Amino acid sequence: MAAADQSVNDYANDIQKRLLGDLSQTQRQALVAVGLKTGAMFVLAYGLVDKLLRAISFVLAWAASISSTRLSPFAAGQWSAFMTTHATIRMVYVPVLFPLHVLVTVALALPYRSLILSLQRRLPLQNRPWLNAGLALTISFALGTGLASGVAAVGVGLASLVVGVPVFA
Repeated sequence: MAAADQSVNDYANDIQKRLLGDLSQTQRQALVAVGLKTGAMFVLAYGLVDKLLRAISFVLAWAASISSTRLSPFAAGQWSAFMTTHATIRMVYVPVLFPLHVLVTVALALPYRSLILSLQRRLPLQNRPWLNAGLALTISFALGTGLASGVAAVGVGLASLVVGVPVFA
């Protein structure tokens, strides 16, 4: 087992040397930091787009449900039918919109990065860069969640208003 572990370690070190060449330890650390920040930024941008698509599907399911039953999904016995409608809508449009999802994520990557860097410059933890970056990423995640929740709330409210079914009934 020790020989297998050593072989895996040697292989990983060989790959690292081939990828990073003759970079110093400081340059390697900087490269890893940039890679981690960029990866986190892409994951958060993808997540933001996903949350917005989920909010839209929630609104579509709400509108379909209240249009067919004339009852709020919060009414007794209606939630399971609403969730089935939501799952069906997502099952149909998620695969169809996946390429668009990826394209929008790529398009949002640079503005999202700018937002995160702007947050980092405004945060009071300048003397702790990793903590400052983590806090900026957390705040941007929370802002994205709030935006998606707001889209869902406004959409549900508008759909209920148009159809004439109160949200809480």
